[in-house]
Amino acid sequence: MKPQEEIINQLRESLDIQSISQIPELQDIGSYIELKDKYKKREIVFGFKFQDSIINNFGSTGEIALDKILLFSPILIILLSILFAYTESQYYFLFGVPITLLAFLLTTPSIMKQGSSILGISSLILLVFGIQYYFNDSLVGFLILSYSIPNLLITVNRKLNMQVFQRAILTSEIIFIYYFLRGECYIKSLKNKKLYTRKT
Repeated sequence: MKPQEEIINQLRESLDIQSISQIPELQDIGSYIELKDKYKKREIVFGFKFQDSIINNFGSTGEIALDKILLFSPILIILLSILFAYTESQYYFLFGVPITLLAFLLTTPSIMKQGSSILGISSLILLVFGIQYYFNDSLVGFLILSYSIPNLLITVNRKLNMQVFQRAILTSEIIFIYYFLRGECYIKSLKNKKLYTRKT
């Protein structure tokens, strides 16, 4: 992982725009200091498109390791589905594969925005229910867990990416400008619901 200062210097050299005051879409915001002040006062919120490079570029060593572990969870469940189907001679365990893929699909940002709280609570309930049921019927319990475990862990991974992204753009104006100009970051005003995005 490159030092953050090195990344910032590379971004600064690659950009013609060096201040958010130079971006027409952000004229209402003012300066970068004002942007951070509005965020602290909860007048605005940030939105992000998830990028694989965020954790690697701006995360700590622990965050990078956690990211890899969380992302591996669906693969682990799929491998366990195949293993249990073979060792237990119950091919119904293979239903864990499409269930895991469904759980992964339901964590995509477009779906999460529609009801992340409801989906998160339901996954947590299913996790507890799946653990309890596993001891009575390992097949049914495993199939419940094949949905709830990857769904919860990938959701945590998305939140981790968002936190690292948010921390990065609040650390450096250049980082914010870079992602805003690429259309991978936007601002929403909580006062008038105005959306500040890059016009392409």
